[in-house]
Amino acid sequence: MGDGSDPCAEVSLQPLPEYSIPSDGVTMTCITCTDRGHVFLAGRDGHVYELQYTTGSGWNKRCRKVCLTAGVGSVISRMQSRYLNSALKPYQ
Repeated sequence: MGDGSDPCAEVSLQPLPEYSIPSDGVTMTCITCTDRGHVFLAGRDGHVYELQYTTGSGWNKRCRKVCLTAGVGSVISRMQSRYLNSALKPYQ
């Protein structure tokens, strides 16, 4: 509440051109991350995406968006989402 006790009270996003991905026309409604650097996005299309990236310099930097809730992996994703719902604190 502005007193500095909540580290998630204010989030500042910085554009990093080397880590950009297309949204494929999907509006992202929520972004959250884990202590280990995993970034998850909730799409208005009802799917959950993970922003997968590698660190490094030059051509070694890579970034991609993976849908966790579509296709064959949807059963596994539902199991993962149960874990994620209990483990993640969304930044809103």
